Amino acid sequence: MSSRNPSHTDEYDQPMSASASKQTRGPETEATFATEAIIRETIRAAHPAGAGEIWIDEFSVPGTKERVDLALVGAALTAFEIKTERDDLRRLPRQLNAFSRLFDHCSVVVAEKHLAGCELMLPEWWGISVASFSSTGVVLDRVRGAGSSPESDPVLLVRLLWKGEVEQAVKEIAAPSPPQASRQVLWAVLLQHGSPGELKRLVCKALRSRDGASAKLPSNRFNVRRPAVDP
Repeated sequence: MSSRNPSHTDEYDQPMSASASKQTRGPETEATFATEAIIRETIRAAHPAGAGEIWIDEFSVPGTKERVDLALVGAALTAFEIKTERDDLRRLPRQLNAFSRLFDHCSVVVAEKHLAGCELMLPEWWGISVASFSSTGVVLDRVRGAGSSPESDPVLLVRLLWKGEVEQAVKEIAAPSPPQASRQVLWAVLLQHGSPGELKRLVCKALRSRDGASAKLPSNRFNVRRPAVDP
């Protein structure tokens, strides 16, 4: 098992120490483990969104059935997946493949019992933290920090853009496109004419500007809508 020390030192790898108050299951029964809702709060507290950054809950990865629990969108895309005591790791291989292709940085925040399994399954550039209760609430104990994904897929990235957003993106890079082109055609135009840096800037800009209420599929979890879902 790893010692609880960061193993990456990139600009994203900032100290991850935050806590939140304990959560209860009902009016009289106190939770005996860190629940997903309270872990979300603790992650947000550990990584407060800065200027030009937003948090998105239940972020859908295009072309897959996978959703990451929390995504931080700024100049880059950062994923946080949560595995509580009540979860298992059966979906993690599929999530690993989907998230690694889309996000610049990926981390899991897990209960202690999942640590050994995550260390075996996840590549070194994925961050890992353990969520546990302390006298002050839930604490995230970093095992290793998140590096940068070597697997970024621009095809997956541009598919995040809705029709109006991809039309605007094509205009911004002054790329030629047929009149009344479909979204699929416009995605291809972007991929042909946009540099990787331009594509990331355009997609992140669109996500930060998006009205989540226009998403077609709502999420009943945590009272959020999923703004990565096509309208």
